[in-house]
Amino acid sequence: MKIAVVDDEKQWHEITVQNIFSFYINQQVHVETFESGELLLQCQKEYDLVLLDVELKGMDGFETAKIYQKRYPDCTIIMLSMHTELSRRGYVVNAFRYIDKACMADEMAEALSAFEKLRERERMIQVHQVGIGEIPLRLKDIIYIETEKRNVKIHTRTQECLCSENMNYMEEMLADSGFYRCHRSYIINLDRVRSFDHANIYLETGDCVPVSIRKYTELKHRYLEHRFEGASG
Repeated sequence: MKIAVVDDEKQWHEITVQNIFSFYINQQVHVETFESGELLLQCQKEYDLVLLDVELKGMDGFETAKIYQKRYPDCTIIMLSMHTELSRRGYVVNAFRYIDKACMADEMAEALSAFEKLRERERMIQVHQVGIGEIPLRLKDIIYIETEKRNVKIHTRTQECLCSENMNYMEEMLADSGFYRCHRSYIINLDRVRSFDHANIYLETGDCVPVSIRKYTELKHRYLEHRFEGASG
């Protein structure tokens, strides 16, 4: 994984990098540091994660983030500052998190933990499509899964795949990846939920799937927990 740290103060480079490596113990992480937003943009590299100080000399962190996000929309941005009153501006650039430097150790650990959950949604899985064989699917592309006789039908953004796996296998494979089995015959991607009531879950695609009465309370808890984990700001 590639991470960039942008700060015009050397001591904060060192502190930020130290906190990153403290979180990613024994994991392969490559970190590069920059003293300005201009230098980050000039390097023309795509990073998985960019940690940007708000109050940079020259181009500030918000302006840098806007330009960088246009070039690399899949990159995640975390803003850093000593002034918490500036945090609301982080929403303008769709910052994933806003870290107060005065509380960096705790807030960095939370932010990186949430970021890892976000990365999990990019993971690819292999399923056996009936009549075709093994095919790859990206987790974030799956909308929901339903039972189809002895098979399962996986609904994605672009296709429907009839696969030979069963629901118990799919539930186990997708555990801790942002999916929830809301009914004995349905598994939903919590990222794709628009709203729900005691009887149905309404997905962003316009699809509607049932929720078991006994699972409504747990669904509400899991949904709110999931939204909090992935919240920006």
